[in-house]
Amino acid sequence: MKKKVIIIAFIAVGALFDLNCYAQQWISLNGNTLPSSPICQIVKTGKDFVDIHIQISGFYKQDTTIDGVIFQKLYLDEFYSTQDIGLPEMPVLNKLIYKPNANAVTATLYNCVQDTLDKYNIYPYQQLINDSASINIFEIDTNFYKQNIYYPNSNFVENNSALFRTLNVSSISFQPFKFNPYTNNLVVAKNFYIRIDFGAEFGDTVKYFSRDFEEIFKNTILNYDENIPKQLPNENDYNLLIITDNQFVNILNPLVRWKHQKGYKTKVVSTQTTGNTAVSIKDYIENEYNMFNIEYVLLVGDANYIPQINSTWGIPSNCADNWFDLYEHSYYSDFGYTDFQEDYLPEVLIGRFSVQTITQLNNMISKTINYEKDPPLHDWLKKCLLIAHKQDAPNKYQKCSEDIRNGTYSNPFLTFDKAYGASTIVGGTNAVNQTIINAINNGRGIVNYRGHSGDQNVWHKNWSHEGVAFGSTQINSLNNEDETPIIFSISCSNGWIHNYTGLGELFTLRSNAAVAFYGSTRSVKTIVNDKLNKEVFKTLLTNSAVKSLANVTATAQINQLTHFNYNCNSKWVTRCFLWLGDPTMEIWSDIPDNNLTISCDKSLCVTNESTDFLVTVNNLHYGDQAVITMFKDGELFLKKHVTGNASHQASVEFENVLVQIAGGIEITVSSRNYLPKVLTIPVENWVFSCDEFFPHPLIIDDYEEWLSEKQINRNIIIKNYGVLHINHNVLLHENARITVKNGGTLQIFTNAELKKGCTGYWSGITIEEGGSLFLSGKIKQFDNVKICHNGSMNFAMGYQIELSGNDSYLNIEGNLNINGNTTFTFTGNGYIKFSNPGPDYTYNITAGAGASMLFSGNGQSDKVLEIQQNTVRFPNLTSLTFENCKIEMGYEKRMQADHSYPVTFNNVKVTSTTGAHNNHRSFLFIGQSNVTINNSIFEYGCYGLYGNLTWADGAALFITNSTFRYNTQGINIYGKALNLTNCNVVNNTNYGIYCNGMSFTSDFTDCTISNNGNGIYYFGSNGAHINMEDTYIQSNNVDGLITSGAFDVNMLCVDINANRYGIRTSNGTFIKPYTCDFSNNYNTIFLNYGYVSLYKKYNQLQAMNDNYTLYGRTPVIRPIRAEHNRWESNQNATPVYLDNYYLRTYQGNKPPMPVEVWDSNPLSIACHFLPPILIRTSSEHILEETTNNNLPTVTISEQTMPLDEAVSYLQQQSKNINSETAFLTIIEEYSNLISSCNTWTDSNNYSEIKLYMSIAYGDLHSIISDFYTFVNHDKANQSFINGIEKIILLNENLVTNSNLSYTDYYEYSLDIPLLYRIIGNYDDAISYLENLLYDFSDEQNKSEMEHIQTWLCKINAEKAATEGLLNIDEFFIAIEDCENCYSTKKSQQNIIGHNDEEVEVYDDSFNNKELSIENSFEIIPNPNQGNFKIKLLTSSNNCEIRIINSVGQTVKRLTSIKERLNEINITGLKTGYYKVVYIQDNEIIDTQTVIVK
Repeated sequence: MKKKVIIIAFIAVGALFDLNCYAQQWISLNGNTLPSSPICQIVKTGKDFVDIHIQISGFYKQDTTIDGVIFQKLYLDEFYSTQDIGLPEMPVLNKLIYKPNANAVTATLYNCVQDTLDKYNIYPYQQLINDSASINIFEIDTNFYKQNIYYPNSNFVENNSALFRTLNVSSISFQPFKFNPYTNNLVVAKNFYIRIDFGAEFGDTVKYFSRDFEEIFKNTILNYDENIPKQLPNENDYNLLIITDNQFVNILNPLVRWKHQKGYKTKVVSTQTTGNTAVSIKDYIENEYNMFNIEYVLLVGDANYIPQINSTWGIPSNCADNWFDLYEHSYYSDFGYTDFQEDYLPEVLIGRFSVQTITQLNNMISKTINYEKDPPLHDWLKKCLLIAHKQDAPNKYQKCSEDIRNGTYSNPFLTFDKAYGASTIVGGTNAVNQTIINAINNGRGIVNYRGHSGDQNVWHKNWSHEGVAFGSTQINSLNNEDETPIIFSISCSNGWIHNYTGLGELFTLRSNAAVAFYGSTRSVKTIVNDKLNKEVFKTLLTNSAVKSLANVTATAQINQLTHFNYNCNSKWVTRCFLWLGDPTMEIWSDIPDNNLTISCDKSLCVTNESTDFLVTVNNLHYGDQAVITMFKDGELFLKKHVTGNASHQASVEFENVLVQIAGGIEITVSSRNYLPKVLTIPVENWVFSCDEFFPHPLIIDDYEEWLSEKQINRNIIIKNYGVLHINHNVLLHENARITVKNGGTLQIFTNAELKKGCTGYWSGITIEEGGSLFLSGKIKQFDNVKICHNGSMNFAMGYQIELSGNDSYLNIEGNLNINGNTTFTFTGNGYIKFSNPGPDYTYNITAGAGASMLFSGNGQSDKVLEIQQNTVRFPNLTSLTFENCKIEMGYEKRMQADHSYPVTFNNVKVTSTTGAHNNHRSFLFIGQSNVTINNSIFEYGCYGLYGNLTWADGAALFITNSTFRYNTQGINIYGKALNLTNCNVVNNTNYGIYCNGMSFTSDFTDCTISNNGNGIYYFGSNGAHINMEDTYIQSNNVDGLITSGAFDVNMLCVDINANRYGIRTSNGTFIKPYTCDFSNNYNTIFLNYGYVSLYKKYNQLQAMNDNYTLYGRTPVIRPIRAEHNRWESNQNATPVYLDNYYLRTYQGNKPPMPVEVWDSNPLSIACHFLPPILIRTSSEHILEETTNNNLPTVTISEQTMPLDEAVSYLQQQSKNINSETAFLTIIEEYSNLISSCNTWTDSNNYSEIKLYMSIAYGDLHSIISDFYTFVNHDKANQSFINGIEKIILLNENLVTNSNLSYTDYYEYSLDIPLLYRIIGNYDDAISYLENLLYDFSDEQNKSEMEHIQTWLCKINAEKAATEGLLNIDEFFIAIEDCENCYSTKKSQQNIIGHNDEEVEVYDDSFNNKELSIENSFEIIPNPNQGNFKIKLLTSSNNCEIRIINSVGQTVKRLTSIKERLNEINITGLKTGYYKVVYIQDNEIIDTQTVIVK
């Protein structure tokens, strides 16, 4: 658009054209005739947006006529205008906002209410004039004023993005006014909200946080949030950088010391370090800012020592002509040193002592310190002299001064007096130079000049009617002494110092005159100067927290820059002004309060260690803030900020102060409008005393070594990655405690011993989360040490912990690390507590190679260990030993050893913390091969002991002389074997001993198992025999001995009395008692199915009330010879069918037949009176049952001998095996013998052959246990594997014999996968069991099928656990589910009646039922291919159906089954075997197996 420009020249004192201005008129937009300021406020902030509310109640209108054309000028408080020259001058509100990054923002206007006003012709925007200008031009774009368009076309504009220190900011414009010159309509958005979206969230922290810049941010940025997270200063950060010529460095010492005392950490460098060019100096300043977060710079020296920036950076092309016609497009000032981004926002604040001589510098230093430290105490500091040039009065400069004087301020501490050069007719005071001199001599805290400068070294001669400039002559006549004001010279060029002595230097370099001077180095624009001047006083009189020289003017400059929307003139003003004075100097805003006092809570002593003390400031008014500093050894050591409380006090604790030299420490307190006070704390020599405990801790936040003896009478806190290295004795006060916080480390080395320094024990050590303790020395005589959650304690060789008192303890809630070849133990009467809050699978103990753990005390009443951790998992150790001690277990807590290494319990009591049952889980063994438990007690737990000895290379568990009592289960063992000698298992509510999945021979010798729920439950494979001798199983609430599996139970002198069943067997157990007392049980022996050998055994079998002695099913089809046993109360009575016993044959689907028992010579002998000749092996007992007639011969070791001799020969040979080869040989020979027997099934005396074959087969499986022990429990040993594979091959050949009995085929077949299990070949074991299920899937094979399913479920669980798919607790749950779902154990426990009616029920359903109840449901079809129906046969109220897979996992669950629903369709099951469980009222009613093929 081409612009038509009208240029009109005029002289300032008179118009050359027709120009008339009229009075301003208030135009109300809300009906209120009283003017009010607009509102702009934040109403809502989010992580990525801010909502702003703007409300305009009205505006001022002023009509202006130019050449007969009436225009309107519009005014609002705080609004500037659009700045397109010649276009309408529309009010605009400009603000600075903070945003998360440098990206552009978007804005959305909402809830906007606007008015349309007519008959307006808005005055066009004009180019600004300099303070020194005498002419101007009028411009108008006539083309625009003919168009039908609105201007401006947007309500919101983002103008400039900048980086303010480390804040991303933007200048934005709100434009609520729009004008259409064609319609003369003015549209005003008088009430609206605007959402500014940043497009990203704010970050977590603001880098380079500065307390002083914080005040600038709050007073210049609309949406600044002072609660934003900030990066606190680093230790090496400092506040004030002083750059000077080398000659001035030492002269600055008093100022540096004072700045330190005031809290400004200060660094002085010379130009020899920085370089002496403006570029090198600026680079140095910027580097210090980036490295040390500096806030202020003081340049000391005139421009010939420290050059000013002579720069043309950032000059817009449209500004150049207006700015630099007289100065060749360049300028000289100091602002360029502070603006690293060249965006007009300073990163640091700057001032200058523009000195040439040491005398001048001493003047500046003296005036600065006196002004801050000791000013004359009267009202001169509250007086301000306003000087105004007379030009255009009462407008222009006088109006600016009056606006300042009459402004509304929240802290109007200044009293203004006027020195206006205009006559009184236009509101002036007829002031002259002497007026100024008199005022300053009488004391003025601030002097403000607004007007022309004329030359750089004067205020213009025409400032008053006197016509004499104010310059050096007048300044030389000042005699104001210490009442040195701060001068603001808001005019042109008075701040000039380049190759010339300007007015500012004349004021500041003298011993009196002024303490600081603020002025411009170049010509500047009137309207911008007015705004800057007003912003200076607004900042001074409104924001009391903004107090330093440079802070005040930086706030004012940024606000004027924002107000004018970064236009050319505002940028120029920002560049040109400078401070001649200390930029950190604080401006008094009141007569200083001289009543502050300081006190310290202690005298300091030379201890060569860190100390703490409390400093209290008195008479500090409520809410007033103060800085307290400690000046030590010539530098600022510590700085604290405090706030006065309601008692007019503030206290601060100085921590970790190292006092090494006697003398004094200076404490300085400074506060706004308080005279600073200094307290010197004397430092004296100190002697340790138990009567003195310092309440303030010693802080270690760096690396510190203690290599000589220390005496400590305070707490110690190690934090912020501090390290305390101790390698000598430390004596501690009884109240002293060491706390290691996050990142801290306490190192106690070999020569260190931490112990009590007074009568009482010292408090101890706390390692908090993230803290660490390394111990290779000794700690003793303390109350407790606590390792908190996620803290760590490291034990190295040579360490010692003495838990001296009965209540002394080490609480390990965090991590315990034991170095290699180190034994973790302690001495003394205390105990160790484990209390990590994590779940069972938490590992918080680690150990290096060769490490061990020892818990030793003085007997079973001496508590050495308390477990309050869900599971304490002991790591891989060389040994774990508990001896002569008591271990207390918390509710449901457990200890666990996951690796195979020696574990010893010797004379130990494991009990609950309460002394009553609390369901603790005692100790869990997993695969240990060397466990010693002797003379120990395990009580009040869910388990006395719990062992899983299956998938690891574990061995039998050996326990001697120990007691298991008052537990839910006394001993629970899974896998391998259990050997008990001289043990008591009593008063356990569920099972005394629970052995599950056993694979090797177990021994019970001289044991008492009584008053439990059940005595012993034993589930095992063929080789898991039981040898029991001199053992009592008595008075158990249910059964004495429960077995499941085809293994032998060899019993010598065993008493099983006063139980429900004495012995209850299933799945082929062979009971072989000799001289045993089974009397006084409800029934004696229940076989389902099983075997019993009673020939010449001298057993007492009589049952309570002469109930059945033998009851159930047996595979034996011939009569049982049972001489020398007692059958009823009449000791001479012989056994009578359906009177003393009830046995039926069991051969699969063959009809059951009665089994006769012969005992023509009933007799029993008490075990203790047994003739020695009668004590023989179980095999010898059985051999007596045979006639030994016509037995075939076999070849053994190249010798041919009868079968009976061959069996005896192999038994003798197996007693002396001493090599792996010998084991393989004996296995080979037994296999050959058994294979030969298997070929003689059609022999007339096969029953006797079968008996020898059974003996040999049992002996062969016993050899497996011996072989496993011989190879040190290494199931991966190749010879051992070869031996197992030979036996598997034997069984595979055995089962091909079509003449095998049903039970022999079942037992030989089942042994094959169980042998695979022993060597860890789970895949083949599972595959074989799954195939075996198909062979026994008929309903008449239900018992065998359930037994196979139970094994399949358990081995699947073992495989899953081995592969890491189940943790140990999930494994136990799976095993329990296997028992509940597939075992007949539960249903068998319900058979307690023995009358004739129940016998008949048993007889009618013996092949497929074990309970005298009806089925609750049917499965149709079964087997199937994954889709079937469950047909309910009983009422279905409050019931559910669960389908459980072979590892005990519920795959389907149907709950809340309706009463009338009698068929349920199931689909989608994968191939496998499942148990269908029918539950009603939370009780298992029926279970059946479904096979999916």
